Amino acid sequence: MAFRFFLTAVFCTIVSMVSAQQDIRGTSWVQIEARPSKERAAERADQLSQSFDNIRSFYLGSGWYGIALGPYDTRNQATTVLRNLRRAQSIPGDSFVASGNAFREQIWPALASVEIPEDEVAETPAPTEAPVEPDTTQQNTGDQDTATVTPQAPAEDAQPEVEIVIELPKEEPDETPNQARASERKLSELQKKDLQRALKFTGHYTGRIDGKYGKGTRRAMGLWQQARAYKTTGVLTKRQRAEVMEEYDAVLAGLTFADRSFPAAGIDVKVPEGVFAAEAFDAPFIRFEPNGDVDGKLILISQKADRDTMEVLFEVLKTLEIVPVVGRHRLTRDGFRIDGTSARWHTTGFADLRSGQLKGAVLVWPASDSARRDRIELEIFRSFKRTTGVLDVDAFGVEDDAVVLSGLPVRQPKFVQSGLFVDRKGHVLTAERGFGACSRIGVGAEAEAEVLESNGLLTVLKPIRPVTPIDVSVFQKSEPQTPSAVLVAGYSYGGLLGAPTLTFGQLRATSDLSGDASRARLEVDTLDGDIGGPVFDRGGAVVGVLLPQSEDPTRQLPGDVQFAALWPQMTDMLSTAKMKPKVTETLAVMHPEDISTMARDTTVVVTCWE
Repeated sequence: MAFRFFLTAVFCTIVSMVSAQQDIRGTSWVQIEARPSKERAAERADQLSQSFDNIRSFYLGSGWYGIALGPYDTRNQATTVLRNLRRAQSIPGDSFVASGNAFREQIWPALASVEIPEDEVAETPAPTEAPVEPDTTQQNTGDQDTATVTPQAPAEDAQPEVEIVIELPKEEPDETPNQARASERKLSELQKKDLQRALKFTGHYTGRIDGKYGKGTRRAMGLWQQARAYKTTGVLTKRQRAEVMEEYDAVLAGLTFADRSFPAAGIDVKVPEGVFAAEAFDAPFIRFEPNGDVDGKLILISQKADRDTMEVLFEVLKTLEIVPVVGRHRLTRDGFRIDGTSARWHTTGFADLRSGQLKGAVLVWPASDSARRDRIELEIFRSFKRTTGVLDVDAFGVEDDAVVLSGLPVRQPKFVQSGLFVDRKGHVLTAERGFGACSRIGVGAEAEAEVLESNGLLTVLKPIRPVTPIDVSVFQKSEPQTPSAVLVAGYSYGGLLGAPTLTFGQLRATSDLSGDASRARLEVDTLDGDIGGPVFDRGGAVVGVLLPQSEDPTRQLPGDVQFAALWPQMTDMLSTAKMKPKVTETLAVMHPEDISTMARDTTVVVTCWE
């Protein structure tokens, strides 16, 4: 009897472990949540087990873990459970029926083997003959598949046969390849595109979302079939397409999408209320703030507008902190598109101008969560509908010292300084200040530039797109006398005034306080925005470029002690960059107003953005 108990216990242990891995195949589940980490999913499943006795958590792929109720033998059973629990508000409203075929590794509860007590093993008598291995056969009984196990005992000590019947789920016949192609042809273009998106989500498709099933799409289908242990045909059956879409939809669990209507703005749209809660009306925006730990925003746009107003809003949006500088931001005659990525956010948005009304939406989402962002963006933007009405706003403005626009922080540059045009191609000479850490370098109001050459003291910037300056600087080759009067031109207030200012001062020495000849000493009261700007002599020729003060924390120099790079340093830098600047050796005197005009035409504001 003890031997029979031991054999039965060991067999049941093996069966339970194999069954735990295979019982999800062909079953249906009610998926209620998804979490971005294994630990958080297991913790949440443990919490929900206090309310549900059939909670499990599985790996979904792409770094996500699903939490589901089940298993249920049929999809109809799972649908009934889903409907009842939704009505009772016991589960999120966006819970859905999922196929067990979409689940991978079970992570909660953790699978464990069964231990046999030592005293039970000790009572097992040693057999007089070597035990015969169990004879396991598989037989089909029509309505159900069974596995019969008959342990063989020694003839002299025969034991009653023990029959263990294991019911395995029976799957309905799937489509043949020809039937799959026929049902595939009935898909709409939108359904075909969604299937491509789903295959891209699972990591098998890398092509364009165009709804055309060519070699790339067929290869992706085959790879998905291979990964799921299906016969590789390159054509998904109706059942397999449903599984792919269930995997794709899995990340939406817990987001609780709800259809929302905003008559005052004339917009209907789906809002993931599981992520975004309270909204704030700050014309021309409706802002949705996160209600949890997701670092994101949803913004609806609604206002009366013409093309000029639309262009102004587009330019202002690009200054917001939530709109990364790096990206594709496009303005057309009838709308604009925003798509930018930074280390923190991926921001996408649109707005369309129709009948004097500009309406659109912007989604800000953590850059590290691209899989879920793509899915959420599709749900929101696809559901966006225009209705009658528009937010009542005649104008909008920047408040609080230009740092906030309708409740949204305006992006501030890392630093702002000045520079001077050295040729007709728009190359700019300025002081080096750490341009290597800039994700974007701005020259003037709109142009972008990149570093062409730098030597630690000075930098030459090359415009990414052609820039034609009104005039270019003329450099003084003659060694300046000391002391001598000079004028420093620069955007002292970071470009807020729209034009450079002139500050009068003196060149006191052609070296700094330590005798370094690469840094001349000036006596002039300048501001941070003047750094990199030209130092003019009395005739309007450039004798130097203003440099930043030394950042030695042990020494604090008077405010009017500044430094500049003179002609030897400038010509070395320009020669390295293969620039041929205009030069003069004439010492002349020009009226300050004329020098101011010259400075406005040759001096440019330079911005560094993170």
